[in-house]
Formats: sequence, C-alpha cells, structure tokens
Amino acid sequence: MKKFFFLALLALVGGTLLAIQLVRDPGYILIAYGNQTFETSLFALLVAVLLVVAIIKLVASLLGAMIPRSGRSSAKIKAGSNKAARNEADRNEADRTKADRNEVGKTEPSKRHS
Repeated sequence: MKKFFFLALLALVGGTLLAIQLVRDPGYILIAYGNQTFETSLFALLVAVLLVVAIIKLVASLLGAMIPRSGRSSAKIKAGSNKAARNEADRNEADRTKADRNEVGKTEPSKRHS
C-alpha cells in the first residue's frame, strides 16, 4: 500500500513539473507535406494522439464483441472432449445394463433328441 501511495505521489509531482514546463514553453510542432502544413503545440498533439488511440481501441473492442470468433479456445475443446468421453462411457454402461437384463430373462432352449 505504501508503494502505491509513493508511486501516486511521484506521478503527481512529475505531472505538476511537466505542466509548469508546458506553460512556460508549450513546444511547437510543424508537420509539412507538400503544400499542406500542420502546426500545433506539443501538448495538443499528445492529447490528440491519445484521443485517437482511445477511439481506435474502443472501436476494436466493440467490433470484437459484435463479431463471433470462429476459433474455439483449448479449454472449450478440452471440456467438449471430456463431455464426449463421459457421454460415451454412459452409453456403454447403459448398453451393458440392458444386455445384463436381457440375459437374466433368457433361458436356453432344451435340446431334444429325436
């Protein structure tokens, strides 16, 4: 718990120092491609990049939830094979029980000599 509070305090101090530095000198980004130019501050570019990454992750998770996956996980396959083995064992036991019941009621026909 002390480690968490120390890391939180360290993050707050680091964030404060970074904010003070950005207020003094916000940085300047100029991206030019052909006749097009894009000018912004470093902080605005970082916020825009983080926003784009968050939107991409949100869309990917929503699409992942909507599209069913065709592959089955190994745990599901293993559970399915175990279930199939149990069903096979149950069928075999039922067949043996049925055969035992049939054997009890049967009597051999007597052999007659003519």
